[in-house]
Amino acid sequence: MSRLHKTGKQNRSTYIYHDCHKKRSAELRPGENGVSEEDIAMLHELDDYEVNINRREERRTPHRLSIGVDGNHEVIASKWLRDESSNPEAVFDDKERKAEHEEKIRRLMQAKGALPPKQQWLYENVFEKKRSYVDIAREEGVSETAIRNRLKKMLGKLEKLLT
Repeated sequence: MSRLHKTGKQNRSTYIYHDCHKKRSAELRPGENGVSEEDIAMLHELDDYEVNINRREERRTPHRLSIGVDGNHEVIASKWLRDESSNPEAVFDDKERKAEHEEKIRRLMQAKGALPPKQQWLYENVFEKKRSYVDIAREEGVSETAIRNRLKKMLGKLEKLLT
């Protein structure tokens, strides 16, 4: 049976064996049947080692590799492993989403062009050049709060232009 969780520090005075059905089958206590505290500590260390290995293995596997059967077809759960190129519906949906995205970008650029020059400059510096508010405020000679207020005003105008 593969261990998924470590035993908490407060519960490490004894060691509990579980069977393959995750039912408690035996409990070891120090001083009984020749079992020492060191034996119990070693068993817990081995369990911790197994849990850590299982966690590492999960991190190494980037995708769940589950395959099921749906009617007469295999269904692969991981979107990274599915081949959607032969699925015309998926290809059509992808093209449709791409067209919608391009239309939104076109409308946004058109709305940006309708902004005053200072607000266009702020948009470019914040969203396109990814500059920090502090950096922009320093260049403009104003406080960071002033930049935030200008940005809020500019975003409000953009929202009105896009609706």
